[in-house]
Amino acid sequence: MDTDTNGSPRDAAIEAMLVLSTAHISPATCNAFLPSYRGPIWPKGDYGWFVYVPDDVDDAMPDDLKACLALARETGACWVMFDRDQAEMTALPIHEW
Repeated sequence: MDTDTNGSPRDAAIEAMLVLSTAHISPATCNAFLPSYRGPIWPKGDYGWFVYVPDDVDDAMPDDLKACLALARETGACWVMFDRDQAEMTALPIHEW
């Protein structure tokens, strides 16, 4: 493997991740849609999700998730990490849990 002077791989890629509170998605999106969605989505322990930001969103995707992914695209993020401990943003709706 080709490395730089710090020993890091030269061909390594680092992608931006937007961290959002799970309050920005509804309980239905979190507990029903995300576990069944066939896209690149992974659970983050018991209280969150890692969601890839696609160029085009699926029509079946809930509006709350679409809004979060749109914000991620605007900021240049390739991933969204939903975490229950992350502070809520004023730019997105907040859902009661």
